[in-house]
Amino acid sequence: LCASAVDAIKTGHNILIITDCHVSQDRIAIPALLALSAVHHHLVREGLRTTAGLVVETGTAREVHHFAVLAGYGAEAVHPYLALETLEAMQDELPPKLTAEQARYNYIKAVGKGLSK
Repeated sequence: LCASAVDAIKTGHNILIITDCHVSQDRIAIPALLALSAVHHHLVREGLRTTAGLVVETGTAREVHHFAVLAGYGAEAVHPYLALETLEAMQDELPPKLTAEQARYNYIKAVGKGLSK
């Protein structure tokens, strides 16, 4: 993972996405925080950290604390795909006036406000 990050930067990429989306029987996920911190510290040691932004796409980020810890370990952005997909799947359980799109917006806004505290 760390070597792939270095290779990507050296070939001109400046945004690296660390994802656990493609988990399967043959591909075990590395916990998002472990993968992020490993890549972050490896890039620091290689003198390349300031040349790339790190984005984490994970199903494990759900609460404000999860986002804060990922940011503290070097993530410039976090995409909580599973939390957003869950809100979409809960459409029938949401109050009638609340659409899935509004529920996602409210979730993102709540996480943002929680991080600013």
